[in-house]
Amino acid sequence: MYFYVIFVLETNTKTMELVRIITADSLESIDINNLGNHFTVEGNEPAIAMGLDSLSSDSQEGEVFYIYVEVDEKEINKEATKKSNEYYPLEKEVVTNNNTAIRITEIYNEAQEVVAENITGNTGERVHEWVM
Repeated sequence: MYFYVIFVLETNTKTMELVRIITADSLESIDINNLGNHFTVEGNEPAIAMGLDSLSSDSQEGEVFYIYVEVDEKEINKEATKKSNEYYPLEKEVVTNNNTAIRITEIYNEAQEVVAENITGNTGERVHEWVM
């Protein structure tokens, strides 16, 4: 299973809705308890396009999945987010704390069909060391 870190972020009152774009051999092969910590702000189309291009150029095999999750706002790592934005300002990245509980609201396949919903998961510890 291969991952490219890219997310879309939408803020609600105390919860953030995020989406992560990954490639995986199948829906069943996605490690929902180690999804990763990197996100980007909603509407940042250049970062989304860059992520999808990277999946293609890195010869990532498997299907593309969009994983929508809800995360408590207090789980945002402000220092790591600041550092990430210094290195990659176009991504407007947001980084969560390790092992953050998430509610996976929906998983879409590349055809934009819902293939799973309402699952409990975790961000795990899949984070770039230079950020932490």
